[in-house]
Amino acid sequence: MQSQELDLDKVLNLIKEKGYQLNFTLDIPDQLKSNKQVIEAVLEHSRFDVEMLTEASKNDLDIMLLVAEKKSYCFKDFPDWAKNNKQIALAAIKDSADAFEYASQVLRSDKEVVLTALNSNSAMYNTMSFVMSEEITNDIEVIKAAIKSHNQAFSYIPDKWKSNKEILDLVISAEISDSSFEHFPESYRDDKNVALKAVKDDAGCSRYLSMRLKDDKELALIAINDRGIYLEEFSERVRDDKEVVLKALKNDTWRCLSSVSDRLKSDIDVVIAAVSYDNRTLSEFPKEFADDQRVIDACMALRKSGFSGDDYRQGSAYTYFSDRFKNNRDVALIMSSGVGFSLESCPNEFKADKEIVKNAIKVEYSNFQFIDKNLLNDANYIRALYTENDSIISYMDEDLKRQLFSSKIVSKTHRGKELICEIVLDEGSVKDQQRQASRSYILENGKEILSIDNFPVLTYEEDGPVGSYLSVRYINSIAVVGDFMFFIKTNSGDETFEKSFSVNKKYQGYGPEPQATDDFLKHQVYLIPETVSHLVYNKLDNCPRIYFGRQQYLPKGMQSFYNEDDYRNACTFIQQSSAETNKYFTKINESTLENNNDIVDEVFGAARVYIEGKGWRFLIPNKEGVLKSLEVLNQTDDQDDLNWIKSNDLSKLNEHQLKLLKIHFGEDL
Repeated sequence: MQSQELDLDKVLNLIKEKGYQLNFTLDIPDQLKSNKQVIEAVLEHSRFDVEMLTEASKNDLDIMLLVAEKKSYCFKDFPDWAKNNKQIALAAIKDSADAFEYASQVLRSDKEVVLTALNSNSAMYNTMSFVMSEEITNDIEVIKAAIKSHNQAFSYIPDKWKSNKEILDLVISAEISDSSFEHFPESYRDDKNVALKAVKDDAGCSRYLSMRLKDDKELALIAINDRGIYLEEFSERVRDDKEVVLKALKNDTWRCLSSVSDRLKSDIDVVIAAVSYDNRTLSEFPKEFADDQRVIDACMALRKSGFSGDDYRQGSAYTYFSDRFKNNRDVALIMSSGVGFSLESCPNEFKADKEIVKNAIKVEYSNFQFIDKNLLNDANYIRALYTENDSIISYMDEDLKRQLFSSKIVSKTHRGKELICEIVLDEGSVKDQQRQASRSYILENGKEILSIDNFPVLTYEEDGPVGSYLSVRYINSIAVVGDFMFFIKTNSGDETFEKSFSVNKKYQGYGPEPQATDDFLKHQVYLIPETVSHLVYNKLDNCPRIYFGRQQYLPKGMQSFYNEDDYRNACTFIQQSSAETNKYFTKINESTLENNNDIVDEVFGAARVYIEGKGWRFLIPNKEGVLKSLEVLNQTDDQDDLNWIKSNDLSKLNEHQLKLLKIHFGEDL
């Protein structure tokens, strides 16, 4: 008994510690899966769904009652007997009226249960639609409770009660919604006093006014004060009233314009009002207004922002200006700084005007596609445009991006070798599920000995429901360790197709099932022979794979990027104009960074590597080449490695190398 109590305490503490990371199936011992204290702790601290319960728990009144009280949203998954248990159903409905929908037909015909749902603070507008008894739906007490529960419940009461004065008075005394007003008798929808209350409560009620009241200016002014679009619900006479139209334009300029009478669309006051609120509307007025100085001035005027409080300008109307104003540089210059300005609409000479183009790019990066091609030859100007709006890079062709934004990540020199990775800044989006380096290569004493072109530094996989997210799968890089070169595919370790914690099949992961093995999580290390001068990504047949495993037993050497953060840090650092160094990189010039890492796991040119079946070993240089070094390693052991190392002058080793030997061979060398 004492052991069982200790196990229970341990499990309860585990539930609190793991919280939402708890796996009920694996973490909870079978003998405690039906324990009420355990289930109560899970309800409080962790994820929960009914399917994780044992059959015994699902048939236990106390446990199901507890779940109903704590997690009423699970009531829909309760077994039928529990959905038909009044005590359990009431507990769930008191917590949330949503549970009423899932109660048994018998309980949805029980007046007490129905009233409990209707009197809940969370009562739904359509609760009455789930009541199964005609007698209950026609019960006056129930109907009154429904009306009081939600301002849209009137729609769901029986039709014969929708003309009942007592019920209508109850609806009118509360807040009237358009969905309720729609079902009012015609006489009420033609009653000015009722209509005034309805339209003040919900301007959408104007849709259901009688034809007589749709010709009422007072009601129209109330409705459009909320949203100008409701102008369309009123009569032609009202839509031809200048006072009404001007007010509607103020509240919903674009969407109400189609309801304005043709007469008023030719009224200068209406035109100026419309373009002052939203100058896109110039396209909806007769063309002569596009050549009217008063209208053009209104289009160019500054507007007050309701968000930041700063003044702003719209540029959309420039597209609709007459040629007289469109060809005016002063006009184009002002409008080019406005939101929505389209450089495409400019005369060709303005597409080559650096000031106008700069304004246009600043407000909308897609304008870059319309600039004069001669400007593309001015590298400094294009870089300045990039500073104004870096998203223009998405409209640059690869040659231009490479010309302007190629950057180098260089390593420190190690045993005469230098690793260089060339990247082109991207626009932040992932193309073909990868981020590419244009080139990576190794120089030895200034001479290129190895290169790889257009390979992905980062590769991605889809993650989440319906492929809506991307997660990094591999970080690919060349590494220099001692006298050896490696190609490394470092796995991110993220299980991108991980299932939901839920064991309920309805809620399990959205992507493909996890693979039967964990091969998709493993890292890969390839040894590059000196006979290989050019690598092709994913075609490494001439390079023996020396390691394939999930644990990060990867060689430590000179690399451009060790992880995704390194890549992002480099891209960010290149774009910074002031900083000269940070934790990871030193800026050599505006397009070149030096990797600050100088930690390499090697001694006398021998690389410490993890070899499948051999464990950690030292790959020792051999005059017959890299493949011979690997062959010798497979025929020798650790003691042979140590003997070779001791044959060299240990006094020449640095602190890191000495520490490495102690880690590998122990204190006694």
